Parts: sequence; structure tokens; C-alpha cells
Amino acid sequence: MYKKASLLIISALMFYVLTECVSTQPLLTGDPSGRTPSAEREFRAAWVATVANINWPSRPGLSPDQQKKEALALLDVLHDHHFNAVILQVRPQCDALYQSSLEPWSYFLTGVQGEAPEPMYDPLLFWIEEAHKRGIELHAWLNPYRAHHTTGGEVTGYSIVKTKPELVVQLENGLWWLDPGLKGTQDHSFNVVMDIVKRYDVDGIHFDDYFYPYPSYNNNKDFPDNKSWNQYKINGGKLSRGDWRRENVNTFIKRLYGAIKDEKPHVKFGLSPFGIWRPNNPLAIEGFDQYNQLYADAKLWLNEGWIDYMTPFEDLVVDIGGISLERANKRLKESKKGMVLLIDNEKNRKLISIVCRKDLEKNYLYPNACKDKNKRLRVAGAVGPSDVKVRAKALIDANVDALVIDTAHAHSKNVLDTIKYLKMQF
Repeated sequence: MYKKASLLIISALMFYVLTECVSTQPLLTGDPSGRTPSAEREFRAAWVATVANINWPSRPGLSPDQQKKEALALLDVLHDHHFNAVILQVRPQCDALYQSSLEPWSYFLTGVQGEAPEPMYDPLLFWIEEAHKRGIELHAWLNPYRAHHTTGGEVTGYSIVKTKPELVVQLENGLWWLDPGLKGTQDHSFNVVMDIVKRYDVDGIHFDDYFYPYPSYNNNKDFPDNKSWNQYKINGGKLSRGDWRRENVNTFIKRLYGAIKDEKPHVKFGLSPFGIWRPNNPLAIEGFDQYNQLYADAKLWLNEGWIDYMTPFEDLVVDIGGISLERANKRLKESKKGMVLLIDNEKNRKLISIVCRKDLEKNYLYPNACKDKNKRLRVAGAVGPSDVKVRAKALIDANVDALVIDTAHAHSKNVLDTIKYLKMQF
């Protein structure tokens, strides 16, 4: 499910107003030191993907000066359009777009895995410094389990596929994946994340939707973890295989959250899981079941307070997850007219609806629903960059609680027109 290949920048602009079911505690996007500015009520972020050179750098092997020029251009676009956070992918395939003693330099940076930039510089450090100069937070985005991507060049002697072969399995589409059921996997990825937290002035750590791989990566065959599963049973494990897989991920997420807060309490830990937790939750939702197929219990992580924020991924199609606008509107009768970004849960964590789109030509309008027990339904709608007024007005007229603008181009004139139009309405 290589769903980000056509995106240049995935971005979202989100506003909210307080209502009685939203916490009155302010959301601070800056850290307590005041190094980056605090911005209450808004989190305006863009993902910058490095896997397959989707966003940056534009191709492997550019000179450091060219890489810096492209990075500054992206940051200037974000600054000019009042974004306050950037989520930079720094570990796309058990590699590093920063100086690391734990993993090799990324193929997507230099064109040769394990080869440092020449002349030498540290891209992550550069991005952090330049982002902070512009009042923008830098969240380091890592893939915890992907060991080698099909676009990542040849598997070299520097790759974890070669250096720690006991941790990896090969999938039928050519990807290599760390086995989440192995302690060695958990320890290695934990150490990589904490190395960044300790050495760099990042504002957040970010994971996306890749936990156990999507079934299509292995031609819809079961994940090849017989070795770790059998060892678990020999050691007296009683969980079902699905529950055991979920527990492997849960344990890692919980451990990592605690360690990040122990080391630097102001550093946020956020995730972008698949946009549907489970079908029929709520009843309007149909589609892919990440709980049973990616073994990602994102709702548990939010409710237990093991993450600071959640930004679910969706690739919009004609009827995303079975949620039509008409069906969702039936569930909005009690909603106040307004624009709400954050959803509280019992642990006072926040659910932030962010939507991305795979196909720029399919500029449709869809809600992404979430229902809190004993609270009103909160819906975030995505507005594509065409037919701006028609689509934006439809969401406004639906009295939605949250409104999200998604685009493949942060600087798109149509998107800027959308933002301008919406600002005129509120």
C-alpha cells in the first residue's frame, strides 16, 4: 500500500473553537523554554517524506548545497503560509538522514547507503536550526519496523538486513521488515529513537501508519513471524496470535512514550495511524481493519495516554471507508456550527484529524468521523483544491465540528483560495 508516492507535500490547515466537550486547557505547540513560539488552538503541520525522494531531497545524490536549497524552499513555503510544524522523515528504512552511530546514512540522501554527505553536514541538525529560525517546530518522523524499501537501492553490507539478519523477514513484494515480536527489534528501534531525542533539539517524535505491514505487501499472506511466535508459545505465552502481535506493538509504544518523557518532557510523541480504527466504530464506518491487519490498536494508545497527539492517515477515494457525506450528516444533528480541531478523551490526549489524498484529481469532500462516549460526534471534513466554494460551503452548511483542508501542494493557488474563502466565513 505505497500510498504516498504521488504527494509532494501533505499538509493540513486546522482550526478549532472551544465547546463544552473540549478541554479548556490550552494546546501549546512551543516548548516551555520559549525557544519556539507557543500557538494555542492551532496545529498547522506538513509532512516532508524522504522515502523514494517523495518530498526531499528531490533525488538521491544531490550536493549538500542543493539539498539545503531545497530544504529552505520548503521551509519558506511553510513559513509564508503560517505553518507552525514540520514532520520530517529521518528514518525511512532503518537508515538515517542524520549522523548516527546506530544506522547507516540513507540511500535517499546520498545515493549510496552508508555514504556520508560530501562535504559533510548533518541534515537533521540543519532542518532543526532553520525550522526554529522560522518559528516552526521540527518533529522527527521514523518508521519503526521497515528495514528496506523497494526504492531504497541495493541491500548493502551497511543494511540491517545484513548486519542483523536475525531481526528481519522478506515480504513477497520485495520489502524487508523487522519482526515486531523480537526483543532485538524493539530494543534496536527504541535505541534509535532515544538517540535522536537525546542528541537533537527536536520538538516531537512521529510514527506513521506502518506497524505490521499491510497484507498486500506479502501478497495477502500472513506475516512470516513463525519463529518468534513459536518461541513465544514455548515460553508459555497464552495470548492468541493477533493479541500477541498487538501486544508487541503496544509494549513498544508504551515503553517509548515513557522514555521520551523521562528524557525530555517537552518532546511530543505523535502518531499517524491508518484513519479507521475498526469497521463499525462508529456504525457509519466501513473498510480496512488496522486493528486486525496492522495489529495497531491506535484507540488504546490514545486512551491510555501513551501518545501526545494522533493524526490519522486517509487516502481519499470516492467513498472513503464507506463514509458518505450524506450518511455522516445524519449523525451531525446535535453538532454546533463551528470549527473544532481537538477531541478530548479520558486521558486528556488529543485526536487531531489530518487527511491526505493519493490522487490529486479526485477532489472530493469527505468527513472522517469519531465518536466519544457520552459526547457529541466530531467530524473532520477534507476539502480538495477544486470547486473551492462549493465544497467548502457544503461542509459549513453541514454544521461540522472540524474542517480540514488537504492538498498535495502546500503553495497551491486553489488551496490558498480555499483558505481565504474559509477565513471570510468565520
